[in-house]
Amino acid sequence: SSFATSAAIAESPLRLLSLMRLGAVQRSEKNFNAVLATMDEAESLYHSTQHNIRTSAGDLQYISPLISGMLFEVPKRNRILGTTSSDQHSTIEHPNQLISPFYLSEVDLLRGSALSELGRYEQAAEILTKGDDLIDGASDSLKGSPFVDQARFVSDALRFEKGWSLF
Repeated sequence: SSFATSAAIAESPLRLLSLMRLGAVQRSEKNFNAVLATMDEAESLYHSTQHNIRTSAGDLQYISPLISGMLFEVPKRNRILGTTSSDQHSTIEHPNQLISPFYLSEVDLLRGSALSELGRYEQAAEILTKGDDLIDGASDSLKGSPFVDQARFVSDALRFEKGWSLF
């Protein structure tokens, strides 16, 4: 899939986002063991890369493949996969990753959901609680921020999935 391809390219600022989307696709395909492996990879990559918590590609000056191809003369690889503005002048081996502010909670949501589907309910409940605790721990710093609604949405999803796994 395109998500798997993007996740494998070290120079892409969208690796973490691609892993998240790949895990969601695997879950919808009911490939729950693959979801667990992908989320393990996502969490490992999260801890080993630099990232800025942003909500849009513009925050990292990400340029889509279409715009890149129209505006710049770039190598074919970058036309297909996209590029950052600094790629025009140098090669980035490990660029800052574009992620949501609740990335690890979203990883826990997919991981917990997969565990629940595999019948590992206790483990699923623990993971989902951990994901929700990450959001609760950030609640004071979120007051008045544009991320409040996103935090509530992810937290509600975690709690729904936890309730479902306990049911």
